[in-house]
Amino acid sequence: MSKEKEWKTMFSRGRMPILVALAAAGCCFSWAEAAAQDTVTQSAAVILPDSPEGVAAPRELRMSAPGGMRICYRFGPPSPKSYIRELITPGGVNVARDDVADHVHHHGLMYALSVDGHTFWEEWNKKEGWKSLQHSVSLRVEGSILEESLNWILPDGTVCAIEHRRVTLIGGQNPARLLWETTLEPPSGKAEITLSGNHYYGMGLRFPQAMDGKTRFVYAEGGRDEIF
Repeated sequence: MSKEKEWKTMFSRGRMPILVALAAAGCCFSWAEAAAQDTVTQSAAVILPDSPEGVAAPRELRMSAPGGMRICYRFGPPSPKSYIRELITPGGVNVARDDVADHVHHHGLMYALSVDGHTFWEEWNKKEGWKSLQHSVSLRVEGSILEESLNWILPDGTVCAIEHRRVTLIGGQNPARLLWETTLEPPSGKAEITLSGNHYYGMGLRFPQAMDGKTRFVYAEGGRDEIF
């Protein structure tokens, strides 16, 4: 089955979780510099980013972990998405790239699909302007867990989907792990939504340019596969 067909699945009002686990070898994560408990709320008004090439005054949470691992989590608005903008290794290397010149909608470690035919992967184009946004409604940090509620919206304020996101940092193991859990559900008054997308939709991570053409992708089934 192709990725396009896999994504074309109807979701009822009941919650449908999407789980993604990422491993970082030899790293121990914690919210060492974050407050033990922090909550941010956002109004429901639509706020368009000032430019597709970057955000002048972003909202971010920065955290560090024992051993030197650091994370920067950016959330919108005014950013068009909420995502992990920086993932810095104990050796001081950031392995996530943001605002890439050839694809300005590639944001560090991010998650996006199409909902009812509206793409939330490609946020903007020259012909239409802004097409879609992920607006953070509330964000809460407690211990090693970040929980966020987001509206996937169109520029006219139409809410296409509601996301409940949880990012958990699991340290003290080798490798340490980052667990990203996403639940997407229809907005109030709508019975179902259709999720779809191209083969590269879903979880995305843009690596540093120095890694281009020098990496090997290994799949759960074993062996190597086509790199898109």
